[in-house]
Amino acid sequence: MCLYAGRKALAHIQKNGLQASDVKVVAGAAGGPKWLVLHGMDRFLFGEWLSNNQQAIHLVGSSIGAWRYASYCQGDFHKAFKLFEQLYFDQKYSAKADADEITREIEKMLDGLFHTTAIDEILNNQKFKLNLFADRCKGLLNTDNKFSLATGLLLCTVFNLFSRKSLSLFFERTLFHHADDLPPFYNMSDFPTAKVPLTAENIRLAVLASGSIPLIIKGVKNIPGAAAGFYRDGGLVDYHMALPYGVKKGIVLLPHFSQTITPGWLDKFAKLRKPNPKYLENVLLLAPTAAFIESLPLSKIPDRTDFKRFAGDNEGRTAYWKEVTKRSQELPEALKSLLTSGNILEHIRPFK
Repeated sequence: MCLYAGRKALAHIQKNGLQASDVKVVAGAAGGPKWLVLHGMDRFLFGEWLSNNQQAIHLVGSSIGAWRYASYCQGDFHKAFKLFEQLYFDQKYSAKADADEITREIEKMLDGLFHTTAIDEILNNQKFKLNLFADRCKGLLNTDNKFSLATGLLLCTVFNLFSRKSLSLFFERTLFHHADDLPPFYNMSDFPTAKVPLTAENIRLAVLASGSIPLIIKGVKNIPGAAAGFYRDGGLVDYHMALPYGVKKGIVLLPHFSQTITPGWLDKFAKLRKPNPKYLENVLLLAPTAAFIESLPLSKIPDRTDFKRFAGDNEGRTAYWKEVTKRSQELPEALKSLLTSGNILEHIRPFK
């Protein structure tokens, strides 16, 4: 297991060690099936290590990070975790699934996630408080027309190569936040951000929008309480949660499938772009090693290419995913060993 820490997080651990009570925020990156390598880590963090915290912890995510955390904020964590796992494994697509079919399957999964008591449990959870991102589209992107979307995304990609700030021409980041307890990052000013309280009327649509990948999943139009328009994947602006967290004292925990942090999804094409070091000062990142990933089936973590690799073979894809989740249990075992050994500091490195 790899551990990276920002300047303030490292100083805190040097002075105090690492305790569950130090964690103020837990962040969840976008990345689709990549979350499956964190399956065991999520079970340990939310089901054991953080579960006895006396203070509230704000969770924040985009796309699959939002879906995971919406599940984990339900009343019975272990029951909700098992349900989300099963719903995720149960995705089934034809060999040539289009956006309509994929959207129907995603909505089916969210229907299962938001069962009769789920919304009240999430909104009233006093231990884990849900926050998530979706992006309101502008101009050519404010539609489900494929040609307009493709053209807008191409322009967005080119503009982003020159400046991340140019994304504001195409998107307005929207923070859907816990209504009763504002998160420490509420006043972030790094990017134009609308703030919308999560309610019973908008939470399902906000989670759906947070994972609505352009050209793959249909956009979500006119979310209650938010500005009119199409909303799409929050990872477009906030891919790996490189945020100004606003945490004055304590740790921002980022269980991550990568040892690097890419600010926005389009920054995958801007290879030299790195997150602002100030945003990482309180962050502690937990990630699998390259050797662990190499040892997995297919020598990689799951990702969206699995849907093409296993096109028409839902059983084969699910079997591969389940094997990775079994292996993912090795990561929390490594973390538990470090937490109990008293020498965790020896294994933490500063961010690259």
